[in-house]
Amino acid sequence: MTFFQPPLWVKTDTEPMTAGIPVFIAAVLICGTILSAGCLQTEESPAPVSDDTKAHAEMLSILGTLQGDINTRLLALDKTAAETAAELSETGLDASCACNYVPLTTLLYADPSGKTVIAVDRDGTVVTGLPATKTETLIGKNLGNQTVVRQLFTTRQALMSDIIPLEQGGYASVIEYPVFTLMTA
Repeated sequence: MTFFQPPLWVKTDTEPMTAGIPVFIAAVLICGTILSAGCLQTEESPAPVSDDTKAHAEMLSILGTLQGDINTRLLALDKTAAETAAELSETGLDASCACNYVPLTTLLYADPSGKTVIAVDRDGTVVTGLPATKTETLIGKNLGNQTVVRQLFTTRQALMSDIIPLEQGGYASVIEYPVFTLMTA
């Protein structure tokens, strides 16, 4: 014989189900209070930023942009100087040869920050320079006693100098590339 058993969740007695309602309402109120704790707080506004702090942040942003621009221009100028040195390695440093005019002019006008371009022979004597109006006093002058020229001859590597006094007056930083011809290699 089979007896029917009601599911466990069905209340089988006839007692009214209203006895648990106050407990349920109390539990909902307690949970609601716990979950909403802090929701009525007003949000604190951030501390005001001073004008000096804003100015400093803006200055750092501008400085970062300038450094990037300067690095980009220096890399381009360095590349052009390397190409010029390679071309002069093929043609030589003969000042009377018009073939030197094109690579030196290209280097001079590669960037507006470049003011002069000179070529120095292995003894340190200036053999040619552009523009002529700014370098004519240098032609034939020996610059081999200058630290940056000696360093180039010693290392035989390209270099960029610190700010140095120029022979023709003023101050500048120079990018130097050695030119190796068949006679100097």
